[in-house]
Amino acid sequence: MKKLVVISDLGDGSLHLAMLKAQICSVDLQVDIVELTHQIPLGDKVQAAFFLKNTYSLFPPGTIFYLCVGLPLRGLDKIVITQYENKLIIHPDNGVVHLGFPSLQANHYEVAKGVSLMSLLLGLWEGESYLTGLNKLNQVAAKILPQNQHTDSMMQAYILHVDHFGNVYIGLSKTELQEWLEGKSFLLRLRRDEKLSKIHESMADV
Repeated sequence: MKKLVVISDLGDGSLHLAMLKAQICSVDLQVDIVELTHQIPLGDKVQAAFFLKNTYSLFPPGTIFYLCVGLPLRGLDKIVITQYENKLIIHPDNGVVHLGFPSLQANHYEVAKGVSLMSLLLGLWEGESYLTGLNKLNQVAAKILPQNQHTDSMMQAYILHVDHFGNVYIGLSKTELQEWLEGKSFLLRLRRDEKLSKIHESMADV
């Protein structure tokens, strides 16, 4: 059974989310619907890209991702289908996919204005031959995260995500930090009196 993975900023219990679920369930697609999260902050493309990037490879070929972030259910100006690694991503052309995969090499197809989500899903479930009838795009909108800034004595990194436990995910790799340190010590001040002065391999070690 194919999987439809939904990432949205609609929020649990909202009318828009109820309408989305009703639309998906209104036809028999024989699909396993995975509601990955509806708690993306409204219109936050960075958060949506963070969830997409870190879960994409975990789903099997044939999976369809639906990114409903900053995306009303009707009156859409431009919706794109991205074909990447034997999976499909339905998303607004607002840079969200580029944020998740900056060096993305994929095929992009423009969905005609006015096509409903149900018509789109029904077409895709028939097979990828549906894409041949769509306008192929040379590129999609690109968004770039702010670059990490540093001086000899300070490193500033961009926050990607903060989970419910207070764990902070930043756009700074271990390699980049070690290259900047060059053997120097460092001190990271957290809330209250918490401090970190070494790199740990896992959260359990902190």
